[in-house]
Amino acid sequence: MEKSKTKEQALEAIGLDSFHDLTPEKMVGFLHESMDMPEEELRASIAEIPDFAKLTEGTLDLLKSIGEKALAGNSDSMNKFYEHCGIVHQALADAAKATTCMDEKMMIFNMMKEIVCMEKDKDTENKLYHAFLVGAGVVGVGIAGYVLHRAGILDLIGDEIA
Repeated sequence: MEKSKTKEQALEAIGLDSFHDLTPEKMVGFLHESMDMPEEELRASIAEIPDFAKLTEGTLDLLKSIGEKALAGNSDSMNKFYEHCGIVHQALADAAKATTCMDEKMMIFNMMKEIVCMEKDKDTENKLYHAFLVGAGVVGVGIAGYVLHRAGILDLIGDEIA
């Protein structure tokens, strides 16, 4: 599939007139939109971002927060996420502060796109995990109800309530 989205189309999709108005929240939207942009358009867009390092750090903080919400209730995944997120966050934030080179900015931007994709995948995985737990709980309640019914306990409880 050919990448054909222009920077103007990307700005329109995220509701901005200029990359000077990009916030961390809007940057997440731009990361999604940029997946359909040719590299030349993407480079031109990134070149217009006034404080790339500050925006990168704010976006990474926001992505961490989104990841935390996606993994809530799954402590093993959450601990691994915290560990990896801290390492990646520090490395990308340091790199963004230290660079003025467009190739390095592109690398940092592309890594943030990968984080967005991984969070989406992890969110889907976590939802499946929670659906499994809910399904297992429903099956467990059903089995317990059947066992209680077969033992005649539900009949006794029914008489007590009536």
